[in-house]
Order: sequence, then structure tokens, then C-alpha cells
Amino acid sequence: MTMIIQDGAYDINKPCVLYENVFLTGTLTASSGTGEDAISGTTWDFWTGAGASTLEIDIGVSTEVDCLFIDAHNLATVSSNLTFDKWDGAAWVNVETITPTSDVAIMLVMPNLSATKYRIGATGASIGVVMLGKRLVFPQGVDQSHTSIQHARVYELLGGNSLGGQFTGQKVIRKSADVGVTFPLLDAAWVDSDMSDFELHYNTGQPFAFAARPKDFPDDFGYCQRPDNAGELRPRYYEGGMYEEFTMSIGVYVNV
Repeated sequence: MTMIIQDGAYDINKPCVLYENVFLTGTLTASSGTGEDAISGTTWDFWTGAGASTLEIDIGVSTEVDCLFIDAHNLATVSSNLTFDKWDGAAWVNVETITPTSDVAIMLVMPNLSATKYRIGATGASIGVVMLGKRLVFPQGVDQSHTSIQHARVYELLGGNSLGGQFTGQKVIRKSADVGVTFPLLDAAWVDSDMSDFELHYNTGQPFAFAARPKDFPDDFGYCQRPDNAGELRPRYYEGGMYEEFTMSIGVYVNV
């Protein structure tokens, strides 16, 4: 995973989700290729630019963001940088230039930015997931027995042993990651207000980016959704209703 935290970013050691995407608002413009394929929420279709290309969103009003998330890409394979710029009213200003060393998920955590337009750029690359917005930061950490995403990978195998007991070789036919994230001590007022929109987003199967503790555990993040066999979020009151707790089951996209 590629986690980048800029100086001045806040709440960099608390769990967070990015679920609102400003690239879904305003006017989307791709200098080449089909830009909508990068913001569809799926991982099998891609925005592929011809040569040096940009994907721009013009929101029309000044909008704050603090996180960029990229996944389902081949930036390292094609030796392309990823640029992220904001419009200052007169010209494009570079916020960050990233040189990926592998085709894994990228999360850029920044201080609050405000602009009417943002854009990313790449050269000859395919990108399936682009998200930009404000993180929802949980006020408390996850349970201390948490299994991190990098240790939660699931591999479904085909083959193995012959009838005579010989090893015939295994083939991975499906890979993913599944983990349950428990939040044991959350302020009830925060859950019932700040988290309510995300609760609906999760329950209806919409994708999001999750990071457990960006600074200290920079590999513990990914592109997630509610698994098919998982239940809805069910926060439970305790301590006289002052706090709530719940476990969030997440299925994580595995690219490499």
C-alpha cells in the first residue's frame, strides 16, 4: 500500500473512511478516455488516457477535501507518475506528485484544501477507482484485537493433491480480503449524527476507502464494501446510552 501524509494533516492516527466523492459532483472532463469509468464504484472498468491525460472535476463552488484515494490501477507497471492539482482561481497548482512503485492502493491524506476544481493526471495509465473528499474520522480507535487488512487476505485454491497423494500444484482462482472491524467505545451522539450518512452508505452496499490508523499502520487501508453475506451496521447502546459499539464487516479489493 502507498500511504502519503502531508504536513499539517489532522487526525492521522484515528480510523477514517472516505465515502463521499467530489468527482461525482459538478462537471467531469477527461482530456482523453472515458473518465466516468474511474468513478463508477467498480474495479473492472478503467479510465485510460492516451498519453499524458488529466481527469478534472469542476464543482462550481468552493469545496473542501482532505483525502485522495486511488486503486485498481497500473501506474507502476507503465512507469507513470500521478499528479494531483487544485485550481486557485487563475491557474492549476500542484498539491502532490506521486511515483508509485507498485500497483497497490494509494491514499493521500492532506490538510484541508478548498477549491472549485480539482484534477489528477497520469501518462498512459489505466485507473479504475478515483475518490476525493473529506474523511469521516472516528473519534476512537478500533478494538485492540483488530486484524489488519494486509493480514486478512483470502485465497481460494484449485488443485493440490492427486488421488495417489501426489502434490500437483495449486492455482489461486480467487483472492480478496475480509476483516471485521470493531469499534468498542464511540460517543452515542456522534454515531447518531455524524455517522448516520455513512451508516446508510455502508448498509446499501456502496464502496468506500477505510484506513485503521494512517500514520502508525500505513498498510492497513483499502477499497472496501459490505460483503454479500454480512449484515448491516447495528450500533448497540451501553453505559446508559452514553456510548455505542458495533462491528463492521468489510470486503477489501485486492489488486496485486
